Amino acid sequence: MPPVDAPLITPPGNAQPRMIVVDPLAVVSLIPLASPDFVPHRLLMFEAVLATQAKRVLETGTDVGDSARIFATALRRTGGVLFTVDRKTDLNLSWVQDYSNVMPIQGDSLKVTWNQTLDVLFLDSDHTKEHLLGELRKLGPWVRQGGLILVHDTVHSEFGPALTDAVRVWCREVGFRWSEDPLPHGMAIIEVIRDLTPLRA
Repeated sequence: MPPVDAPLITPPGNAQPRMIVVDPLAVVSLIPLASPDFVPHRLLMFEAVLATQAKRVLETGTDVGDSARIFATALRRTGGVLFTVDRKTDLNLSWVQDYSNVMPIQGDSLKVTWNQTLDVLFLDSDHTKEHLLGELRKLGPWVRQGGLILVHDTVHSEFGPALTDAVRVWCREVGFRWSEDPLPHGMAIIEVIRDLTPLRA
């Protein structure tokens, strides 16, 4: 499959969209597919890193590491690092040995101390309104102006309404707009259009 121009994400304000050339086959083949439905997710995550030229990404909800490996591979192109948080204590993290730029953190994302500026924040942990809203309030302000926040499963048949409500509430609080990519299970995309430093706890 030849590379394609995939301008899924555009910078905020008057900046011109970055045309990122993504080879879908290369991205998809990074790890075995659990379902071909998740190909669009991989492309969106990969491009989020390239579009922001991310140096630091934080993911909540490591699970089996599918998303983490996509981010880590994209971050190799930008020289960046992925921090991935999960409160489970029995995760199989053997895949981490293949990535020198991944730092797993065991703990609840709402209790882990965080004090580093982020380029991309990917939220995919506890799928409840209360927990997601807590993550957005705690971690969202650490995303730099011009960075991105991605929230997974916003159109999921079971979790979607609660997660969408949390995104809507937080964006109203900080005065941001958000969009939703109709991928399988959905992905909310929040562009950080102003500095949120004063909201950092």
